[in-house]
Amino acid sequence: PLRLRPEYAKTILADQPSQYWRFDELSSRRFANEIPNGIPLLAIGEASPDEPTDGNRCLALPPANEEEQHGAISERPWIPRHANFALECWAMSRIVLQSSVLG
Repeated sequence: PLRLRPEYAKTILADQPSQYWRFDELSSRRFANEIPNGIPLLAIGEASPDEPTDGNRCLALPPANEEEQHGAISERPWIPRHANFALECWAMSRIVLQSSVLG
């Protein structure tokens, strides 16, 4: 598993991001946004929170097949607050075919 320091979430939140998802809990097929009134992510297929490692969770995506894809998508469009912004997504593939996970 990807090992982040336990204080990683506090470090990110201190930077005041416009959106931040940690995939800690899945409720009604939605992942909560860590930002108050932030847009949740809708789980697709069998996407689910993985077991915690050092207090951090991640999104587990089983291998896709011809009939079903897995992932998470914003429930509605969102516009960054500033003209310049960064999007960070950490991914670790367990098998080669999952390398398309960021597609």
